[in-house]
Amino acid sequence: MEANLFHDISRLPQERGMLFLPISLSRISNAQSAENCFKYLQHLDSKIVKTSGVGVTVLYGDYLYLLTAKESPKDLRSRYLALMTQHRNGLLNILKKDTAWVSDFFTFKTYGQAMIDFSDIFLGYWQKVLETYENDRFLQKCIAFDSGKDFTQEQAHFILEESLFLYLIKKRIVSFENKIINNHEQWVLEAYPGKPLATETYLMQKNIFNLDDEKNRYQNHFYDADENKLYNLKEIDIEKFFNIKK
Repeated sequence: MEANLFHDISRLPQERGMLFLPISLSRISNAQSAENCFKYLQHLDSKIVKTSGVGVTVLYGDYLYLLTAKESPKDLRSRYLALMTQHRNGLLNILKKDTAWVSDFFTFKTYGQAMIDFSDIFLGYWQKVLETYENDRFLQKCIAFDSGKDFTQEQAHFILEESLFLYLIKKRIVSFENKIINNHEQWVLEAYPGKPLATETYLMQKNIFNLDDEKNRYQNHFYDADENKLYNLKEIDIEKFFNIKK
């Protein structure tokens, strides 16, 4: 197989599954607006031939942005709460216009809520990842690439924490409640408009925790909802794909 050559999904599995949409607050009013999210979901819905049920988890990255934001906590709380509320209500209102879509298949969470729900699980993994980050030069380069020029330690932790959480979701160490699917999903697929993070890709390839969820056929995958491409993160040549030298 040619490296870094990926295509769209031909069809989604018949087994119960979960589409996972991480929402960046910096993109919540544009690329990840309620209208655009629904377009992504409509495209993925066209890949369903037969299914036992597909749920959708929408996770807003509120807490993560507190690591890097320069505004006061009061101003941030008001602005982020308004953005997330408008997005959630906007998406639910779109769903109400089409009886083929059932709101009970949707779960809405903030990253702050998720961190409380899974704090006993996450912290042990986080300490191990931090240790790896301190000693792994290539991981540091991946984080620098994702963070951009002149990044701070807070921004580096932002990227690392987000990538670790996405890794744990795909390995189904972390899972979210859903009224219909009810934790019986056999697969979880991350969908986001744009390419995967270099950090997320490297964590998946390195797999420092040796996690393997054989039932989840998408445990190593990332779906670019913008270009409609399914990436197998295990098969990406990080040096060539992101232009990061070891």
